[in-house]
Amino acid sequence: MLGLKRHDLSALDAPFSEREIKRAIDQLPRDKAPGPDGFTGLFLKTCWDLIKGDIMDAANAFHNLRCGSLQLINSANIILIPKKEGANEVGDFRPISLIHSFIKLISKILAGFLVRIQDLFGEARGLTTNFNKSTAVPIRCTGINHADVLSGLPVKGASFPLKYLGLPLSLTRLKRVDFQPLIDKISAKLSVGTQQTGYPLMQ
Repeated sequence: MLGLKRHDLSALDAPFSEREIKRAIDQLPRDKAPGPDGFTGLFLKTCWDLIKGDIMDAANAFHNLRCGSLQLINSANIILIPKKEGANEVGDFRPISLIHSFIKLISKILAGFLVRIQDLFGEARGLTTNFNKSTAVPIRCTGINHADVLSGLPVKGASFPLKYLGLPLSLTRLKRVDFQPLIDKISAKLSVGTQQTGYPLMQ
């Protein structure tokens, strides 16, 4: 009706395919620390032909919401990594979450879906996604391995405070000093406008 190109979105609700699961496995690091199931990327890559039937059954059960045993894999090992030598306080450690390999695969595949949706949105709106200018900022994600999440997204990680479209963003209340560079920039442009028009654009 709006003259936009129609897209077949049925794939967004399609069952997991063997091809996309295998692609997610190929993207896993070979020697990263395993989660509670003890399976590493090397194991999944090496034994794919032997285990792919079980993994596909589990993926299809997850897709069809037959998750009666989800509690068996919905767990993680929380490991505290010291940020410095002689760490002895909670703030001296960085927590990471080692999750089950199956959940890691599902997360990678779903992240890929989000990227494709974003591409379709950009095409419909006439926008082009510039991943070099995009970041993913975790909020209240203590205990989650951010590197695992970011590995499925074509963007860099970032943290607060940061700027978005020139505006400062923070999890805490911003002060005048945080906005001062923006205020100075606007004041300079208004001053130039006043000189060009001969009328004061600001009081």
